Amino acid sequence: MNTSSILTIKDLKFGWLKSQPLTIEIEALNINKGDRVFLKGPSGSGKSTLLGLITGINQPSSGSINILGKELTSLKGSARDHFRADHLGYIFQQFNLLPYLSVTENVTLPCFFSAQRKQKALASSASLEQEAKRLLDHLEIPSRLVNRKVTELSIGQQQRVAAARALIGKPEFIIADEPTSSLDSDARESFIKLLFNECVETDISLLFVSHDAGLQRLFDHHLDLPSINLASQGGD
Repeated sequence: MNTSSILTIKDLKFGWLKSQPLTIEIEALNINKGDRVFLKGPSGSGKSTLLGLITGINQPSSGSINILGKELTSLKGSARDHFRADHLGYIFQQFNLLPYLSVTENVTLPCFFSAQRKQKALASSASLEQEAKRLLDHLEIPSRLVNRKVTELSIGQQQRVAAARALIGKPEFIIADEPTSSLDSDARESFIKLLFNECVETDISLLFVSHDAGLQRLFDHHLDLPSINLASQGGD
């Protein structure tokens, strides 16, 4: 295992049913620590399925998924859940914010599932609320909004709240799944630059997944899923 790697995949195969063709078949994929990688692919190329495998939600039929030196396929369900909570931040396409919680409460949520991320957050600020506000400030959320319900925010603001939630507690690896699909082009670039700044400041690796090839130029590293997924005719 390369010590500079954050993610190494080898001979990965996955299919939803044994009687159907494989959805994912990837011989090799590697992302190094500190990389900010753009993964593109149209609907049906297996993006969502691959992310489910990388995060341990789904288990492969065969092959290896190694994150931070830990072989994910060897962990039992609860151990995978703990590993994901400690080390992975996730920005969902639909943001998945809890409407009955305030902006700050949504951001601090991961720290209640991971003692490790809570400890890291408290090493940066005197309280979880202060750390949330610090991140929100960096992501250009006005302080007057931090105690509002997230439903009172614009789509672009909700997206940055979702990013702050993924960033809190400095997980080593963030996965962003089509997080800019509901924004116009200027807002997309602004969001990505803010996200880059936070990742650089805290040495977080980023896998950014999108079908929008126009965003690729913002990234130093690119992956084309249909090119690396031998089973690219499978469903997403």
